[in-house]
Amino acid sequence: MTSNNNADRVLVIPCTGIGKGHGLISRQATGMAFVLLAWLWTGLALAAPFDLPEVTQYALVHSPRIAVAESRWRATREQVARARSLSGAQLRLSADALHYSLLPPNKQNLLGPGNEDYLLNLDASMILYSPALRAQVDIVTAEYLAAGERLRRARQQVVYDVAAGWYEVQRSRERLHADQAGLSQLEAHEQTVRDYFRLGKVAEIDVLRVDVQVADARQRAIASENAVRLATLQLRNAMGLGAGEDLDVPAPPEPGALRIGPFPGAQQQVEQAWLKRPEVLAAEAQIAGAEAQRGQASAGLEPEVRAVANYNREGTSWPEVDQWSVGIRAALPLFDSGVTRHAQAAAEAGVEASQADLEAVRQLVQLEVTQAELRMREAAERMAATRAAVNEASRALEIERRSYEVGMSNILDVLDTETAMTRAAYNYIDAVFSYQTAQSQLALARGDDPVVALPDAKGESIAP
Repeated sequence: MTSNNNADRVLVIPCTGIGKGHGLISRQATGMAFVLLAWLWTGLALAAPFDLPEVTQYALVHSPRIAVAESRWRATREQVARARSLSGAQLRLSADALHYSLLPPNKQNLLGPGNEDYLLNLDASMILYSPALRAQVDIVTAEYLAAGERLRRARQQVVYDVAAGWYEVQRSRERLHADQAGLSQLEAHEQTVRDYFRLGKVAEIDVLRVDVQVADARQRAIASENAVRLATLQLRNAMGLGAGEDLDVPAPPEPGALRIGPFPGAQQQVEQAWLKRPEVLAAEAQIAGAEAQRGQASAGLEPEVRAVANYNREGTSWPEVDQWSVGIRAALPLFDSGVTRHAQAAAEAGVEASQADLEAVRQLVQLEVTQAELRMREAAERMAATRAAVNEASRALEIERRSYEVGMSNILDVLDTETAMTRAAYNYIDAVFSYQTAQSQLALARGDDPVVALPDAKGESIAP
């Protein structure tokens, strides 16, 4: 990664790709363009430099966390379909071929003499009224909605992790560059001090002091190299990138202005997060599920009504009896030894627990939004302060170089000022990355969804 000591160097990287919008998971098709895009991403190795939005899109398709959340969401969807199917028409066909040593008397009266009994029976039924079944549908529907919100959160978390990993790779590379530049300057400083010591211009303690500084700088450079490797590995994990696929994170773009807009009110952002955060919506769905469980418990003593029909053929050699029936069947529990009462009490406690969980989630969301906003404000203030420090260090370096040219200072003073300039430049770039990361963290705390919806591995659109 290239860099310089120019005071005007600004690092600008596109934001995370998180945008506005919220809601439940949709299966509407997004067109062949997205299908083709997913196919291209499936076998693509990131060997060439890619920007952050492209890396984010790759992660949305390949992240194992999203795949797990999608599978669980599909499972709950099928549970909803199953529960709803129970209220539809049910058909059951049974056939018996029995050999008796002696037909029972009732069979003899019906079928006549013989030892064989062939029976064909077709039963049909459909639930017309069942509070328990209706409550069961509501329970699994609530779980389906909650699973959809957990899927949304998994996608949001992956987007943030990719952005944070991307910025950390860039930050660690800039730190490595700054440490390597500082090491080079200290080594030059060390050689100059040794030359001055041989000439008798400095004391031995000055040589020992600079030797210690060089050793510390080498340790910092080694630690920075390891930090780059670790940050790259974390980014690969966040993307779901396989071990055999290459990842080339490009150098930062050319200097540009980083605009910092006005900060919206904290309470306004908290209220928006309460409306969009998947955890809040999932907790609300859990309350609906707990209330449905309460309704299901209360249905323990309510009647169930079914429409029933039956067709039967029976005989000793070939069916000789042909009959059918159709009607309504009603069942009403009369006494259950307190089962329903205890179930209602347990369900009521579940509703209270779900309501308390929602309040805890809302408080956590408020805390996370506030923390993210404060971090972004702090990073913005750091950017302003470190930018001023860069300007001052640049001016000091210019003065020191001119002073050295006219013989008013020595090379040691110039080297010290260059080191201070390098550190000031890194501090500013570090503040820029902190601001970018805080932006992504605030978007995560608000519950902002990814802007682009990509098909999943089965071609279904998973859109916010």
